[in-house]
Amino acid sequence: MTDDSFDTLFQQVVATFGEDLSRILHGEDEDVAKLNVLVDIIAVCVETRISLVLDESVALSLVPDIFALAFLLPKALSVPDIPVAQKIWTSWLANAPTVLQRQVGAAICARLQDAIFHTSILVRYDPFSHREMFTARSFKESPLDILQATADGGIDKLVSGLGDLLPTSTYLDDLLCNLRLDPATASLAIIQPLIPPSSSFDTAEGPDCEGDQQGLGVYARGVMALLYSYTENRDLARTNLWALRHFLALAIYAEELLEVPSLPNPAFSRTVEKDVLQDVLIKVQQLTAYLLTTAGADDGWHVDVVKSLLNGKCKTSLGDLAAFTVDLIQWAQDEDDSLHARILYTILQHALRDASREEADEWLLLARRLERSCKFFVFRFTELSRTDSRSS
Repeated sequence: MTDDSFDTLFQQVVATFGEDLSRILHGEDEDVAKLNVLVDIIAVCVETRISLVLDESVALSLVPDIFALAFLLPKALSVPDIPVAQKIWTSWLANAPTVLQRQVGAAICARLQDAIFHTSILVRYDPFSHREMFTARSFKESPLDILQATADGGIDKLVSGLGDLLPTSTYLDDLLCNLRLDPATASLAIIQPLIPPSSSFDTAEGPDCEGDQQGLGVYARGVMALLYSYTENRDLARTNLWALRHFLALAIYAEELLEVPSLPNPAFSRTVEKDVLQDVLIKVQQLTAYLLTTAGADDGWHVDVVKSLLNGKCKTSLGDLAAFTVDLIQWAQDEDDSLHARILYTILQHALRDASREEADEWLLLARRLERSCKFFVFRFTELSRTDSRSS
């Protein structure tokens, strides 16, 4: 075989391999076996001429797919490991220069980050009816199998850690702002005191949110990736206190679906298992307690928060908890909705627990000021302050 023929064969196999792998990962095909033939040919080509995969354009095209086949697909579809793909990955790592490794690592991270939010990825379909097959798999395997794949493949060593893969605050903020922020129904007021009267919003109706095979919507997939990562790495959680707002938002959505499973939910489809929702609630409660207990708070931080908000100037010297509380109150002011009022209520329950009488009076002053422009959470805010003041 001439060099030109060899190159042509290799390029055709690589293109076909990428197309077939994408269809399988997105549930459009189930024939994983045909990938074995293609990856065997690629392995022979790479073993014969390792320089093929050291070319930048080829590496950026092929190696992320090899990584997905070696570490992601077996977890996602519960199929046996594919040693040939793992061998190609290991061989490439051993021969690729550092600069190329980092380029490919960044490309893999970008692709996997998109996959975290992609509700169609990792969905299996019945090839005869073309309908989704809901199998009894561990709920952690979507989208958390994506995060596990990065650990198994050592991607975190090629880039600056999992921070390049995990959802950003800006992206999650945008997603949340586009979700329904009103409660599903006014009847939830029986168990949740911050539910507004029925005259102020309409009961949820319409189709389910678009979800993956486990009933997780785009927002739920992203927040759960953070939730489970931070549960395992609490040092990372402490340095990203902003994520607590999203954890509490997801817990509220999960709790609502458990209470009123007949109504559509912004974060989950009604096919989601009850155990998934309960596990979300448990992990959010545990992580919330941990973060609010360990977050840095200087003496007098209550007064600093109140003054910062009253003066409209955020002090750069605020501690972690103080800065987070300021940001959260500003979010609640801007949105003025039930969801943020309930998130803020959870935080203030903790924040006001150690407030002195004088500090509680400062909070009351802030509540009266906010009352002019923000009605939704002020009543509960004021009640918390007065309760703490009386107990001090």
